[in-house]
Amino acid sequence: RIADRTIRDVVRHPERLTLAEVLAYSSNVGMSTFAERIEARTLARYHERLHLYDGDLLPGFRVWAPLYRPSDQIGEVELANLSFGQGLSITPLHLAAAFNALANDGVYVPPALVEPVRPPKGERVFKPEVARALRRVLSEFNAPRARLRGYRLGGKTGTAQISTGRGYQASETYAALYAGFVPAQHPRVTVLVVLYNPRTSIFGSKVAAPIFREIAARALAYWGVPPDSVRLGVGE
Repeated sequence: RIADRTIRDVVRHPERLTLAEVLAYSSNVGMSTFAERIEARTLARYHERLHLYDGDLLPGFRVWAPLYRPSDQIGEVELANLSFGQGLSITPLHLAAAFNALANDGVYVPPALVEPVRPPKGERVFKPEVARALRRVLSEFNAPRARLRGYRLGGKTGTAQISTGRGYQASETYAALYAGFVPAQHPRVTVLVVLYNPRTSIFGSKVAAPIFREIAARALAYWGVPPDSVRLGVGE
């Protein structure tokens, strides 16, 4: 319980979880408990460094401007909500570029529609060892429907309520997503799949993960990335 609000998980989880398991199970309770240890301005600073507040991610193209609270308007309830994705509205492009920083050893690279002649200058957001530790966690807990034969991958599922303007409690609108990178050890491909109001399930592990698998498989084939057994000399 945070102030006068009760934080709940969508499904029941074990009462005790490690931080890695909190990520794996997508535990709202676990993330909000962890958020009590950080300050709002610290979280906002990382949001800024990951360009989650930018409305001009693609120069020359109109990108939907994010909706967010300034750090001085974030109380303990808002901070708890932000820890599991509520209270911040961004585009899939924002999320994909931020997630790609983990795949890129902690360096944020601005998105582009066409591969530039010169590689863009990246910005370090996380220490390499932090990014690699998170990649290890994301590669250990995977949605079975996202797995690619011959490749170890890292990924994260997501199910987000979409606010209707009357808050989240009155909302029955959902976005199901899966973000992943492959190969896990030395990523070459980052893919984000988002489905709005999916018909069969609201869980990204069930509806978005299979689409990720198809896109990632085609990208790996296009770029000629060999399976782990060939690149690393290990079994599947």
